[in-house]
Amino acid sequence: MNILALVESWGLGGTEKYISTTACQLANIGCNTFVFDLKKKEIRDSSCLPIDTGSASPGQTVFESIQQACDQLNISIVHSHLYTSTFSICRRISRRSELPLVATYHLPLQQWNTWHRLRLGHSTRFLKQTIGASELTATQLKRWAPSACCIPPPIKIPTDLHLLRERPSNRFNVVGLGRLEKQKDWPTLTRAIHHSENSPWTTIIGDGTLRQQLQAQTTELGLAETLDLPGAMNHASAMKRIAEASLFVLPSLYEGFGMAAVEAMVLGVPVITSDFPASTEYIQEGVTGHRFPIGDHQRLADLIQWHINHPEESRQIGLNGQKFAREHYQPERIAKLHLDLYKRLLT
Repeated sequence: MNILALVESWGLGGTEKYISTTACQLANIGCNTFVFDLKKKEIRDSSCLPIDTGSASPGQTVFESIQQACDQLNISIVHSHLYTSTFSICRRISRRSELPLVATYHLPLQQWNTWHRLRLGHSTRFLKQTIGASELTATQLKRWAPSACCIPPPIKIPTDLHLLRERPSNRFNVVGLGRLEKQKDWPTLTRAIHHSENSPWTTIIGDGTLRQQLQAQTTELGLAETLDLPGAMNHASAMKRIAEASLFVLPSLYEGFGMAAVEAMVLGVPVITSDFPASTEYIQEGVTGHRFPIGDHQRLADLIQWHINHPEESRQIGLNGQKFAREHYQPERIAKLHLDLYKRLLT
């Protein structure tokens, strides 16, 4: 069975992690995934490495390139992971191809303006199956597609990293991971650190257009000696840094799911997120983590201080979160959900 996954542009975000981790697991059970990058008209294999299938001619439309890829790779199902182009691409494929078409929607619909929200909703009528990457998104899509289901992101962590949690830490340290962009709202974290009694050592892993602004705020708040901005890291290095942390914080204004927080949970690191809706799917307040109102730096500061003052309770929250995340987001489980769905569509 060969699947063609459609993306608007291949990058290093949560959608790419979702696809690449699932693709690797599906390959182990006899299902090959090829990724088609609409922007570059480039195809990647199950390891998400570019492959040469006989490049499309410069004059080909995106749809013609997709058709060519389906023919050359003997595709069984087309699986969309698109955003703004979902409606137009899915409509075109459904009208010109007999292949089953599936789509995963990675963001809750309230993150879109009214026009895009309606387009995304109406795009479901071209699909054989509609999938939400969170229960929230799947529930919202049922307005248009009653059979919409949730298949959450698979969370893959190097197997030896949990051993780092056994090392005693000489100092309490906070880690965040994500692009340095408005969506992630890192200024709320820096203000919270400034207002914490102990001003713990803090690392924000990532890069982006707001790096200089964040550096200026760090200096203004007097955090230059305690807040580190090391830039982007590869996944293994970032996970190692998180595994050594006392606490992980994701202060985003919005998230489709919040994969970085769940990765930290898998490692046994206590987690605090803002109260974006999808976080309720894995944060049970005071049990598997903590949530704070979006943008409320004082509440975040209070929660950080609580973890500093209650190390044993904090450790237990990390263990609770680890147990929950490992049970619900195993890559093998997520791959099987996809495979079962694909088999059902082909019978």
